[in-house]
Amino acid sequence: MRLLYLVLVVVMLAGCSKKENEDIHPKFVPGEIILGAEASTTLVQLFALANSYKLPIKQVAPCLYTTTVSKDSADYVKNIVMSKAYGNTPEWPMFVRAQGTGLQVGGRFLAMPLSAQQDWLATVRQLRLQEVSITKSCTVQVPVGEELAYVARLQATPGLAFVQPNHYVQITLH
Repeated sequence: MRLLYLVLVVVMLAGCSKKENEDIHPKFVPGEIILGAEASTTLVQLFALANSYKLPIKQVAPCLYTTTVSKDSADYVKNIVMSKAYGNTPEWPMFVRAQGTGLQVGGRFLAMPLSAQQDWLATVRQLRLQEVSITKSCTVQVPVGEELAYVARLQATPGLAFVQPNHYVQITLH
């Protein structure tokens, strides 16, 4: 019986040990970093930050707005919002829902070049949207091999809670 316990312990420890050839450094997506915005940082400010460093925006989420446009206009608002290709994917489409006497609009944005940024900001004005103060993250592209340099450069930027490489997550099922 003791031998059985010993064998089980050895097998468990061997299964949990780090492989000799595993890299001890975390892996991240080449050419991407994540900017974690404080709740008080607006989408306009995130756009300005990324644009000031000429960093293409790959994704921003979540984005949440309210509007005093009447609930009766929900279909009108939904048609405009759903026409934005940068904000609608089958996995995570934009939403428009009733809230109080007005509406709430939200979702995430993908691939936001300057033209898409300008289009969204025009939509915000058109629909009289007010941004809700929430924390959001923005994935931006940086030159491959310079991820950690950009993290260090942007770490102390006002309005950002964190800056980090876009780490891979590995899930192992046993």
